[in-house]
Amino acid sequence: MPEVRRMTLAARPKNQVVFGVVDNTPKLQLDMTDERSVENLSRVCHFLMREGKACLRSLFDSKHPTDELTEHLASPDIHRTLRRLKIKDMLTEDDWQTLYPKEKSSVSADNYDLRLLLLLVKYTCDVTKPQPNGWMGDPEPRDDSQGAALQRLLGIQRELASLQTLKASAANRLFSRIAEQLQRLGHSGAADCMNAYKQDTSMDETESRFILGEFLVWYRQEVSQLKREIENQERKKKREEIPILQKRLKTRDLDTSETKKRQSVVGKATMDMSDKSRCQRWAHIKTGMVLAERLILDKYYEQLLNDVKADTVVEHLMNKEIITQDESTEIFSTLRNNEQMSTLIDFLVPKSGNVLDEFVESLKPKNEQVYQQMHQDYQAAKADILANKPQGLPYCNNILRERYSTAYAKWNPIPWYTKVETDIAEFYCQQQLLNLNGKSVNAFQVFDYKEGEKDPHTVVIEGDPGTGKSTLAKYMAYKWSLDENVFGRPFQLLILLDLKVTAPTVKVMMMEQLFGGDCKLAEREIWEVMNMHQASTLLIIDGYEDNLNDEMKSLLFENIMPELHILVFSQTNFTVRLMHRYQRKVILTGFAKSQAEEYVQKYVKLAKKPWEHFSSFLNKLVVAKKSTELQKLLDAAKKSQEPQRRRGSSESATSVTSAKPRDERPLERENTDKVSTKLSRSSSKGQGNDQQQQQDSNGENSNQSKIASLRHYSQVPLYCSFFCLLTDMRMSIDLNSPTTIVEQFVSCIKLKLIEREKESRFEANRAYAMLSERAMDTIKKGSATFILAKEDHMMTKFGLIQLATNLTAEDNQRYMFGNRLIQEYLAAKNLDTSGTDEASRFFQNMSMTPISYNVVVFYCSIRKSDNDTPATRELFAKILQYNKRRGKASRMKMPAATSPEDSQLVEGKIMDYQLSLECVAVMDMARRDLGKKIVESLPERFTVKHEGIIPRLSLTGLSKMIKFNHTTIQEVDLRLDLLAKETLEAYKSLATAMKTNVHIKTLRIYWTEKDLMADFLQTVCCPEPEDPANSTGQMEIRRKKPDQTGFHLKNLECIDESGKKLDQLSPKMLNNMREACSNMTKLETFAFQNCHHMSLVGSIIKNLPTKFADNLRILDFSGCQMSIVASQDLNGKLMESKSLEGLILANLKIDAMAFNTFIAAFSSNRTIVLLDLSGIRLDNVCFFSLSEALKINNKLEKLFLRQVPMDTRACKEVARILKINKMLKLLTVTQEVVSEEGRRVLGEESQTETRKNRAVVDGIGVEYRQRPTNERANTKRNPLSVK
Repeated sequence: MPEVRRMTLAARPKNQVVFGVVDNTPKLQLDMTDERSVENLSRVCHFLMREGKACLRSLFDSKHPTDELTEHLASPDIHRTLRRLKIKDMLTEDDWQTLYPKEKSSVSADNYDLRLLLLLVKYTCDVTKPQPNGWMGDPEPRDDSQGAALQRLLGIQRELASLQTLKASAANRLFSRIAEQLQRLGHSGAADCMNAYKQDTSMDETESRFILGEFLVWYRQEVSQLKREIENQERKKKREEIPILQKRLKTRDLDTSETKKRQSVVGKATMDMSDKSRCQRWAHIKTGMVLAERLILDKYYEQLLNDVKADTVVEHLMNKEIITQDESTEIFSTLRNNEQMSTLIDFLVPKSGNVLDEFVESLKPKNEQVYQQMHQDYQAAKADILANKPQGLPYCNNILRERYSTAYAKWNPIPWYTKVETDIAEFYCQQQLLNLNGKSVNAFQVFDYKEGEKDPHTVVIEGDPGTGKSTLAKYMAYKWSLDENVFGRPFQLLILLDLKVTAPTVKVMMMEQLFGGDCKLAEREIWEVMNMHQASTLLIIDGYEDNLNDEMKSLLFENIMPELHILVFSQTNFTVRLMHRYQRKVILTGFAKSQAEEYVQKYVKLAKKPWEHFSSFLNKLVVAKKSTELQKLLDAAKKSQEPQRRRGSSESATSVTSAKPRDERPLERENTDKVSTKLSRSSSKGQGNDQQQQQDSNGENSNQSKIASLRHYSQVPLYCSFFCLLTDMRMSIDLNSPTTIVEQFVSCIKLKLIEREKESRFEANRAYAMLSERAMDTIKKGSATFILAKEDHMMTKFGLIQLATNLTAEDNQRYMFGNRLIQEYLAAKNLDTSGTDEASRFFQNMSMTPISYNVVVFYCSIRKSDNDTPATRELFAKILQYNKRRGKASRMKMPAATSPEDSQLVEGKIMDYQLSLECVAVMDMARRDLGKKIVESLPERFTVKHEGIIPRLSLTGLSKMIKFNHTTIQEVDLRLDLLAKETLEAYKSLATAMKTNVHIKTLRIYWTEKDLMADFLQTVCCPEPEDPANSTGQMEIRRKKPDQTGFHLKNLECIDESGKKLDQLSPKMLNNMREACSNMTKLETFAFQNCHHMSLVGSIIKNLPTKFADNLRILDFSGCQMSIVASQDLNGKLMESKSLEGLILANLKIDAMAFNTFIAAFSSNRTIVLLDLSGIRLDNVCFFSLSEALKINNKLEKLFLRQVPMDTRACKEVARILKINKMLKLLTVTQEVVSEEGRRVLGEESQTETRKNRAVVDGIGVEYRQRPTNERANTKRNPLSVK
């Protein structure tokens, strides 16, 4: 027997209704107190809807296969049919977005509900209409067609809705009738399915109500659609009667009274085309043509409808970009010419500019008479028309300033308190903006530039969800409305567009969001004003991560307005396409310093909440000295709590616990007494005393860690608002991950709705389930907005959704989520409750773009401990495939290796593997083989660099992957700058993970912050402290000996990118560097480059370990600045060296005395075979010291003196080296900086008998090579390749 298609709580209907709503919509007549009738009806409805939808889906797929669905829907016939259904209001805007989404890859019949699927089967699957009434009535009994079966099923639907009771016998008859019609539609197993639904006894009351709610929604939709079909039929019938009545009036010889009577009938029938109806139809249109232009159209209206062919004028108007392609399609959707002309005129009236002038010109070729008459009237009224048209720039400026000042003067910053309103400037708290160098930037100075720099026309503000991007954009618009020069330059137009509210063009978006209502300018005119005043126009784009229409793409990428200033707000990793378009990038991190506590103060004051609830929370946030006002508030809250403390801690705890649910606890436990500590100390001594101290220390460290995490998350405005609500509701705060924070907040919102709003728990849970489904639907469709029915008003009470951004429309019913983070979490929650099959389908169809990253990460975090499911396996299989594809693409870009020694490692950037890293970061890898496959798909050389802040979860995931034994990563390149301080703890975790990995052999650090670099090196190089234990009771941190560190790096390079010289070194930084250097005992290559801080360079050279000399092969200080003290220490290290083969000092900044100090070590060093002194300014004394040292040294094989100026005397010293040192194989100089006599001296020395095997190479320099003999053919290859 087939399985019943269950309708569990996880698969709730997309729309729900509340039973008993008093309105004009249809309701079920069933007595809901009759439990037996409710159970019978829910079973029948369940069978009808589930099996009916399955049967319709089978019919639809047979006609439109899934792999060809996109092409079928795009075919002209089907598109024209569906377009007409949309014009007739039988397809809603949501239906149209489902059928034709922005991303063609997301087209799927899985997204079609029962009503839409039934409509598509009727009109696109060649189903025969039932006889004799078509889709408008019951079919004949003898009609066995599929269309008749569909109509009979709809008849059964209406019958079910009208039942007051339903006994078992009547239910069985309905089951049989439904099964019979399903068999006619091709459902061969309808009888078996019917028996399964009959015998199903597992349906509870909650599921029954859900099924009946879904059935009622479907029934209401069908009734509304039937009404629209009837209205369309009546309208069509009335249009067909008009010419018949007019013809009869002309042909029949009627008396005057009969004629007047018939004319009155015609007048009523043609009311839609009368002067009265035209005035009513155009009166509400505030934009477009002025009154004089409308009077001209009104005067010639009848003549235009009767004498002018629509196709003769529409083409001309489309060429002039007055009529769009969509408008043209709608004009010709009707067959009669008068209807086409009427629709055309209705489209022209809301447009302004030279619309009427172009329309009159379009009449000239084939309607000369009408053209002459209208042209004459138009010229006569032209002066009046021009006088009444508003001036573009001042008019747009006034409208925009009025819109912003009105909308944001009464703004709700706390949406879960619906009655709260305030001025945005009063509630706004300063946010922290950082440039790519990590320096703070003023939000209103992002377009500033210094003399000699280019004007940055496009600026990107990048930030994670919840950091306040949309709030900052609105605040900027509001401040501009009060002062045009707030940006430091006179922007006369500021256009704020929210891309989450989609529109086909930027013009339509501006009209809908800003210029609609009573604006007297048309779309084209506003666009022309922008184009004419590009340099003084600022376009702010919020929500760049959402879909872009073609016009917005042209603005951003094709540079159609090159002087226009654009400010783009976007999430991290969404601005890759804009990389070559913007001139400046700024990072929004959240609140500026100590602004979180200011936000809490404003929150408490605006929401009118008791201060004593927030005193503990504020004390944890405040780091610096408290303000006087804040201190007074905290003192007052403290005094109000003293009576409770006097009654005893147990009573206080009891009262607090009783006011909360059982599973809730206070925010954090405050340890104000030390009683337990004293007791333990008195009862035990020695080691027991030490253990108690250790426990106290661990508890204190844990408490400090929690407070630090709380402060960190509170810097994000969205999380800070979450904490305020949780604190107000006296709920605990779990700081494990962002997912747990959002989960607590959503639970708190539901609790607030139940306890304070007095809503039933059942209705709150049902509304929450509907909200989750809307979130999932919007993610799938790629659209942030959705239509909300009146009966679904409960969803607005959560405070998670808001009306779509529209400052002009009053009756807008489009909603969107207040924050994308909430939308993505609810979508992930819906994905989790929908079952593994639904999740697997989502992952299969998911595009590997950042738009879906957060949903997947939230889902993985929700399924944290239960991740061995088909859905997660499908997800990780797709991630694995994506990672391998990225690795293959990187491998193809690499140059072909001529030998195994020249082969390069596959390189990958951290942001290219963001999804896999973050998924691993939030999941407990129950299946090690799954983690192993992901780790093995990572590149061999990993680059941890990004133009911005690298997400914390990505770094955490990388740390977790590095700890796997099967990791393939061998080299790591990372940048440590001021932006890295925002995720400092994540970088420390990465350093700890690298310490234990035996596969990573090379680490390159590009740093601008020396403290951060020293801290990272100390963590990588030094071992973890041992357990603090001491017989004397003193806590000591013991570190392992250097040979026990577990340090596995072979190559370490530190490149200074700061360019700083004179800043001071902190004791902590020097101590970290000392510890790090002392543990570098296993390095083979150490490079510290481009550092101009002599004290830092000297400290590193001084603290290099003694055992360092046993393994080190290459030492590189190129580009550094070295003092004489450092050169003395370097001299000592070189003399002690037993394995050093290469010393690279290219472009070293050093004086002659310091150079002579360390170069003397070469007289005793017997291991160095390569010396690079390129770019160093050497005098003749230095060359003499060099020749004296190398005269004794008989091991040096390569000497590089590129870009080293040499006169004749210096060249003689170099020639002396060539003459004495028999082992020197390669000498490289640059002939452009060598004197002519010096080149002659070097040339002569190279041609002597002892040097006859050496050759001189012109061009970049003179090269001297000695051909290796058979004895030297197998000499050891130089480990470092110097270019």
